[in-house]
Amino acid sequence: MNQPKRVVCYGDSNTYGYDPRGVLGGRYPEDALWTTLIGSDDRIVINEGQNGRTIPKFPWEKSEALHIMKSHGPVELIIVMLGTNDIIVHWDFKAADVAACMEYFLSELKTANADTQVLLIAPPAIESGQFQMEPRLLVESQKFGDCYRAVADRLGIAFADASDWQVEAAFDGVHFSEKGHAAFARGLGQKLTEMGF
Repeated sequence: MNQPKRVVCYGDSNTYGYDPRGVLGGRYPEDALWTTLIGSDDRIVINEGQNGRTIPKFPWEKSEALHIMKSHGPVELIIVMLGTNDIIVHWDFKAADVAACMEYFLSELKTANADTQVLLIAPPAIESGQFQMEPRLLVESQKFGDCYRAVADRLGIAFADASDWQVEAAFDGVHFSEKGHAAFARGLGQKLTEMGF
């Protein structure tokens, strides 16, 4: 009998499962999260999402990220989806700047986890909503797919563009709705099957 494959999902609030409807924020029910929905008897999924997380850039951030990966023991796949917060926090960042940060981080991640596959996911583009209305965010976030695809090609890792999965956003235009989590899970589930996971 084959052992289930272990998958670590490293991301921001859309991996954590943040629910923007609450006054102080909150989390969608566990069984509504995409990290739960992609789980199966053959796949153990570990949710390492954190609200507000950006791509690790400083040595201490990278060290912390690598420690998180190692803390779960041997894993077969690391899924990384970050970048939305980077473009929100850094007012002068373009998608290409975010992709450069991602490439630098993933290069170190690959070196530290040589026997583990990595899947880079470009987050869905930010939509016009109550939270973000700045035109730059809408335009640059639409470029994540092309920029991240190039990073994945250069690093020789797997890639998926979540903008292809019709992920519904909540009223703020940034966070997934519950339907969005379900759509994301369907798209990612198909990708994982293609990858043999």
